[in-house]
Amino acid sequence: MYAGYVCTTLYKFIKMEKLIIDRTKWRTGSCGETATGKGDTALLNKEGFMCCLGFECLRRGFTEDEISGQPEPETMIFDDRFEKDRFGDMVNDSGHNKSWVDQAISINDDILTTLKEKEEKIQKIFAGQGIEVEFIN
Repeated sequence: MYAGYVCTTLYKFIKMEKLIIDRTKWRTGSCGETATGKGDTALLNKEGFMCCLGFECLRRGFTEDEISGQPEPETMIFDDRFEKDRFGDMVNDSGHNKSWVDQAISINDDILTTLKEKEEKIQKIFAGQGIEVEFIN
């Protein structure tokens, strides 16, 4: 006689951190129909627009002054003002962007994808890092 076994699956609920990207301040693409915002694509440009990683840097505690004019996290790591620990999992041990950061840059700056496609892809990339992304406005 077969004795049945009851398998219990435990689900671990992880509270994801939340990143809010304001579309009215979001700079995407470099040009073309799918570009949003004005000026250069940077963490924060002189026109006041940010790429997705600019919003993430602010969420991590960097100030607007610190990220202003910076193209990406790895360009900041060699600045003596910033300790590597502040970047968390955005940069690797040698100070270069981790692959998920480079993927986010590629998606954010892609001139061929629509805004909806960018949003979906960015949400997926950030979710892999335990960060829920919400787009507003």
